[in-house]
Amino acid sequence: MSEFSVWLDEYQRIYQRPRSIGSRPCPHCLARALRLVFVVPSPEAESGTAAFWCASCLRGLIPLRAPVPADAERSVEGTEAVPNYTLVVDTGDAD
Repeated sequence: MSEFSVWLDEYQRIYQRPRSIGSRPCPHCLARALRLVFVVPSPEAESGTAAFWCASCLRGLIPLRAPVPADAERSVEGTEAVPNYTLVVDTGDAD
């Protein structure tokens, strides 16, 4: 399985259960430092931009638009503290 696929799988797990994020290891460095923050235009917005990264190795997925799960962390646009992390991208390698 490619690293990109592993990251996508981890994103889906955490998206389904946002409160589990502290117990999940980073797909790259295995640190329990994953972050999933939804940058939203207003606190009550139902969708936003999901930023998913590891605070330890600073790797993660490209931010993407998504509905915000009920228990997910939100940050209003302009107040977010998302670092400049290295993107894990799909290289087209077969899984």
